Amino acid sequence: MEAMHMHELNNIRLEDVIDVDEMKKILNSFVLATGLGAMCVNARGESAIFSEEHEGFCAFCKIIRSDPRGRKRCTESMDKAGKLAAQLGEPYISRCHAGLIEFAAPILFKEHYLGSISCGPVLMWEWDEIAIQEFLSRTSDLDINREALLAASREIKVLNGRNVQAAAELLFIITN
Repeated sequence: MEAMHMHELNNIRLEDVIDVDEMKKILNSFVLATGLGAMCVNARGESAIFSEEHEGFCAFCKIIRSDPRGRKRCTESMDKAGKLAAQLGEPYISRCHAGLIEFAAPILFKEHYLGSISCGPVLMWEWDEIAIQEFLSRTSDLDINREALLAASREIKVLNGRNVQAAAELLFIITN
């Protein structure tokens, strides 16, 4: 009987447990209050629910995701962050494959991981030559427009550590 119960839990999807319209409202409020991008991703790291106030991915991420390898790495970054957040039972702040800061708050149902709210990207330092060289080298194998990526990078919000921690904690409180 217990095995059957676990099997049923394994088949539960994010959309089965959360009210999509309610989640959109929460995401809208968070995005408007913080000016940060946020979306709900499923247990595989794939974007599932977006805020109406934010079209999901920022210009920088859209450029990275325009290459299938970039999209795959982006999904893997979000997947890993969400799962680590679930294991830790707290928001997880990390650097994505392109070198930007993102954070994830896990969505759990009866201790079963269904996905996370992923937020970002943000920077915790000013753009300078070193930062530019790093994200260009981390994405050097992607077939993307470098000029457009550089222009888009200037739009990424710069926050200090306390701001990032506070936003991650707020996201975690909202999620739970």
